[in-house]
Amino acid sequence: GVDFVTAGRVQRKRQRERLAAVRARLVRYTRLGPKAGRHVFRTGGVAALRHGAGIVGISAANMQAINKMGCRVVGRMRGRRSNYARLTLTGFNPGHLVFLDALRYWAKAVWDEALPEATLKRLRGDII
Repeated sequence: GVDFVTAGRVQRKRQRERLAAVRARLVRYTRLGPKAGRHVFRTGGVAALRHGAGIVGISAANMQAINKMGCRVVGRMRGRRSNYARLTLTGFNPGHLVFLDALRYWAKAVWDEALPEATLKRLRGDII
């Protein structure tokens, strides 16, 4: 399921449940070791977190939590270790992937001409 909202504030209940489920499996990912754990997290955990994120987006707190989980899978994060440095060195930023899904869906809809041109012009006028 995906959290659809027609008129009101987005709750993101399903997204929170998926994040909690992946967080509960984090110990299993770390026990696999850095290489295998990162692979299983990337193919299973991040895929689960990306489901529906393109529709409702993702909050900054959830993106930060996903990035922290990605860092913990690769190695211990004790002391004053930098999440940014670890994500940059490994070349995998899971929170950024989830964050960009909504932008990808929007760009694809514009490219496929899913919205009438008059609507796009009106939206562009509201933004500028």
